[in-house]
Formats: sequence, structure tokens, C-alpha cells
Amino acid sequence: MKAGAGDFLEIPFRQSDLVACIDGAFTTDLAARNTEENVKTARSKFDRLTAREREVALFMISPPSTTSSKEVGRQLDISPRTVDHHRARILEKMSISSVVELIDLSGSADLLNRAIATNSDV
Repeated sequence: MKAGAGDFLEIPFRQSDLVACIDGAFTTDLAARNTEENVKTARSKFDRLTAREREVALFMISPPSTTSSKEVGRQLDISPRTVDHHRARILEKMSISSVVELIDLSGSADLLNRAIATNSDV
């Protein structure tokens, strides 16, 4: 079980038990593949962003309720209108319509930790 077995059968076993174990393994594998595909998709969308858009996106993700365009602009030394422009481009490039979707997408792919770990300038 520690080496990755999903289930086990005691001998003698019924054919229906074997089929149920195989079906369970396929279901588990399909769920894992779907999760992996969702993570890849989210990461590829995030990778389309420019360095500045990534910075703004990270501000949008981490604490979203307290990060206004004015505050982000002050942190990045750009105007709030420029921040608004970046926010719009981020949503457009990532094919999402709201900050909530961005947060969900980033949470499922752990984009915040990935961006911090791989981009020391962000």
C-alpha cells in the first residue's frame, strides 16, 4: 500500500471484486489526469502574462479585498489607471471574467507560491 497500491484483494476473490477494483483504479486515474490537466492549463495561462502583469496579478491574488488599484500603483510606482489597464489585460489573457476566477485558478494551480519561487523579481 505504501508503494502506491490503491486496493488489494484477498485470495480467493470474486471476479466482480476484481472488476470493481479495476474500475476504481480507472476512476482515480481519470481524476488525477483531469487535475493535472487543469493545473497545466492554469500555469500556461499565467505564463502568457508579462512580468509586470504577473506582479499585478500577484497583488490581485493576495489579499484581494484590500488591494486597490491605488495601493498597487503605489507599491509598483505606476499610476492607478495603468494598474486598471493591467488588470483588464490579465483577465483577457487568462480568458476569465473576474478576480474571483483568477483567485480560483491560482489556488488550484498554486500559482502564487510557484510565481514567488520561480521569479525572485516578482
